[in-house]
Amino acid sequence: MVKLLDEMKIEGFKAIDYLNLKPSSINIITGRNNTGKTSLLEAINLFGDPSSLKDFKKNFSEIINRNSSQCRIRGSLFEEKKELNIKPPRKDHIFQYFIQGYASLLESYLGTPWYFRGGEKNILEEKESRSNIAEKLKEILKKHLELEKVEKALDDFMVISIDNNNYPFFYPSEKSRGVISDKRGVILNELKEMKLIRDNVEDEERFIMRLLDFPSPLGNPGFFIETPPTRKELTFIKDASLSINDIDKEKYAVRIDNIEDFLKEKNIVEDLKDFNLETLVFEDDKGKYSVPFQFMGGGFKSIIGFLWKLSGDKDINIVLLEEPENHLHPGYIKEVVSFLIRLAKEESIQLFITTHDTDFINELLGEELDKGEKNFLREEFNLLQLKPGGFAEKFNYKEAKKHLKELSIDLRGV
Repeated sequence: MVKLLDEMKIEGFKAIDYLNLKPSSINIITGRNNTGKTSLLEAINLFGDPSSLKDFKKNFSEIINRNSSQCRIRGSLFEEKKELNIKPPRKDHIFQYFIQGYASLLESYLGTPWYFRGGEKNILEEKESRSNIAEKLKEILKKHLELEKVEKALDDFMVISIDNNNYPFFYPSEKSRGVISDKRGVILNELKEMKLIRDNVEDEERFIMRLLDFPSPLGNPGFFIETPPTRKELTFIKDASLSINDIDKEKYAVRIDNIEDFLKEKNIVEDLKDFNLETLVFEDDKGKYSVPFQFMGGGFKSIIGFLWKLSGDKDINIVLLEEPENHLHPGYIKEVVSFLIRLAKEESIQLFITTHDTDFINELLGEELDKGEKNFLREEFNLLQLKPGGFAEKFNYKEAKKHLKELSIDLRGV
């Protein structure tokens, strides 16, 4: 099978000092706590989807290992060689990044209709094009911001470099507020003089002053000043549970129908006649009967959770799963393991799965799998046992079975 993520080298990412990875179709990642299991999934996710840096929120700068000046991830993804570096910005670039980032925020906030007394109002002059607004905002900021103060906001930035193209990330904090706090009045007057703001907004000046402040009243989680290229064929599932009460059944009717088609085609449950998120209808030689969805077993519900997250608008080829056995009775783990093997084998989905559950490992390496599943694992299985510092011991299917007892003992020591 073609490996969508064929190779990967990680340096200086969170708990990982250095890791050289040669994935298979099914990749199990084990190890004690704080050895970097989740870090490895996050590194793969970031490699495919650099915009996921936003998910770290205020801790974005902590992804660089404390012993490293930058993080470096290299590899082959979807048959393309790629190098991604994450590093603090150069000091001489900070002024430019701050101007671009702050102007982008102001353009967005000032261009949004807001509700005041008397109804919805636009703050900006309607005749202004968005491109004109952005450029004029940059003019104002360059004129009034001080380089020495802007440099104090250095820690609010990070740069992702992909094949030598830079994509700066901005997470406004109190340091950025300090840069702008005593300039808000001057900026507001300039906006008026340049006729970017309507003449009759005096009653809303206090609100505009808040918009000029950091952090924003919208609670911005951080953003890329320039958007990096992203591969949407990869997804990170941190929790497979599904809250069916929060799902609009009419809005997602086609998605539910697609899951039903998959369940029937792959015979995930026998005798299934009709599926929805409220009731399942079965038909055997005695006739039809129904079972409420909530009465179905935990293994089946986890499978539906996986399918729900995999059946969105995009075609998924790589799936990152964090501890799929969580909240699952040991008796249901076998169903989930068989489902994941079929997903990799029949749908050509590459899996990266973290676990420190001995039952999950035992089911994967046990004797109850059918012949086809075992044959697939002999060719397409890889187990990484992570050690502190990101060092990994690698086992293929035969080696993992041989060392099963030692692996289980190590996991129990978590």
